[in-house]
Amino acid sequence: MSGGCSDSIKKEVKPTCQDLGQVWLTEFAPQSINIVGLTGFSKIGDKKILKVYLVLLDSTGAGVKSPLAVRAELYEHSPRSPMPKGKRIEFWPDMDLNNAKANNQYWRDYLRAYEFSFDAGCAQQGRSYLLELTAQLPSSRRVSAMKELNF
Repeated sequence: MSGGCSDSIKKEVKPTCQDLGQVWLTEFAPQSINIVGLTGFSKIGDKKILKVYLVLLDSTGAGVKSPLAVRAELYEHSPRSPMPKGKRIEFWPDMDLNNAKANNQYWRDYLRAYEFSFDAGCAQQGRSYLLELTAQLPSSRRVSAMKELNF
């Protein structure tokens, strides 16, 4: 009986830098976005806040951190309509998270997600809304996600 490591296990494969770049672009780079269920409205005194949690997902569905630009829009929700996305009621300025300082400001590592707080002064309690987030990824590709929110 023999023990220990065989030569085939010890063999080390070192991909070239070009291969690593291609692997990152196809497998580890963000491919889609998801609005996390923690997202919702809150009221602090007289101020209405919309807390948004955004996850970037790679090709395997794992959350990743990456440079990006984010746009957030809030629409009235018409649930029984063939076009549930109603009138746009709020449009916040785009957020550029392409530099490390801005990116780290919104990143919550324990959630593997980005956290944003928006003023939601025009939202009314008892109403239903659709939140749409659009992200421009490093590949210059745009991806969107939508989530129904009740206030």
